[in-house]
Amino acid sequence: MRTQQGYFDNIHSTECVFEPPRLDGRRLVIPVQTLALSSLHPLFRDDVEFERGEFIFDGVVSSRRSILAHRGTSAEGLNQFAPPTEIVDIESADVDGSAASDSRPVQTFEFEGTLASPPAWIALWIVQAKSFTLRLE
Repeated sequence: MRTQQGYFDNIHSTECVFEPPRLDGRRLVIPVQTLALSSLHPLFRDDVEFERGEFIFDGVVSSRRSILAHRGTSAEGLNQFAPPTEIVDIESADVDGSAASDSRPVQTFEFEGTLASPPAWIALWIVQAKSFTLRLE
């Protein structure tokens, strides 16, 4: 496994396929496939187009996503989606008192992609957390 903290802006998530997130206290772990890294990312490999691994957010204050469930394909071959649904994984009111002892600033991380199960387009996923780490297989 290769791990790198930070460098979130050097990740391209549009083609990513995300599995449902796991929440462990104030740590949010999101398994990811078909992840593309820019050549500026320290974990970038010239010989690999897509990576697989996990987005790890620590000191999470909130996680919310807007998804459009996949409803199938039209006769013309176009994907059809349900209206947007908001999902809240964790909200600041749900956070225990440990945030006060952590002096790191809260950062906002925004990304999009596809949810594997149930099949859906993630129009926008916003995570507010103290840090981000990428772990690759």
